[in-house]
Amino acid sequence: MKQEATANARCPRLVWSRAAVQDNDRSVWLSLRREARKSITRGAELATLMTASILIWPSLTTAICHRITIRLNLRTVSGGIVANAFHDACRSDQGFAKAMACDFERIASEASAPDGLVALLLYHDGYHARQTHRLCHWLWLRGQIDLAMLIQCRASEVFREDICPAEPVDERAVPGSSRNLAEELRAGAAFEALNRGSPLTLVAGA
Repeated sequence: MKQEATANARCPRLVWSRAAVQDNDRSVWLSLRREARKSITRGAELATLMTASILIWPSLTTAICHRITIRLNLRTVSGGIVANAFHDACRSDQGFAKAMACDFERIASEASAPDGLVALLLYHDGYHARQTHRLCHWLWLRGQIDLAMLIQCRASEVFREDICPAEPVDERAVPGSSRNLAEELRAGAAFEALNRGSPLTLVAGA
């Protein structure tokens, strides 16, 4: 938890523009916030993580972007570069934020165990890898090839997925193994399972 707090402290908190703050289904976001508050009541040591990762953010998409930025933890460049890239993508491309939220809601619909939404936001490698690839492809299409390659290289280390940023995201593919996620959550081993999982195929043909 100390490492989480340090990473959150290093990562600048953007002031998100109204255009970048959007969710498909606000009920999912409200449910996630309720789960985070319940986690705090069960263990005060989680207060910093839940607050910094979920409760201070205005929407699901902003919390997702922040969490992925923290997990990537790019020491070679400012964390603000990744956060700014996510912000720009959400602000300028409505489909970008919508797709991130759709992926989250699709997996969340199968994660019926207590705290399933919190575990999905914080620890799901497959989901985080897919959204990172979404960002890298967005950067690639706009000519920011070096930044796209840098972020993708780091993502391959963290999430065990190596997909060329030039490859488009297959929106038909399931973002990670949602069935396995739900099973692990019901078994009460969310954190351990979601961090030791085998590599997931996120893009057709990858």
